[in-house]
Amino acid sequence: MVAPVRPTVKARYPLAPIETYMRWRREDGSALDPWIRTHQRLGATLVSAAPESQVMTGTVAEVGRGRVPGAQRLDAAPLTAVTAGAGGRTGSGPGR
Repeated sequence: MVAPVRPTVKARYPLAPIETYMRWRREDGSALDPWIRTHQRLGATLVSAAPESQVMTGTVAEVGRGRVPGAQRLDAAPLTAVTAGAGGRTGSGPGR
């Protein structure tokens, strides 16, 4: 069986090619990425990378059209102002 696995922590290392990232190991020898590690614990073997699998082109409206409800509505998710203060984050919004 072949199953595509999207590494969950890869976004933290944007400059590392996926071919390099997928081979990174922790001190105990297991995969750095928790999702790759989970699959390997279950017996999976890495075969190859698919670096172009998450490439999307177009505007947000074009990519989201018909796939993400409200993707074209700019008022769908109101933004909250957040500023850094001396004691940490301050601003308006839930819990503020």
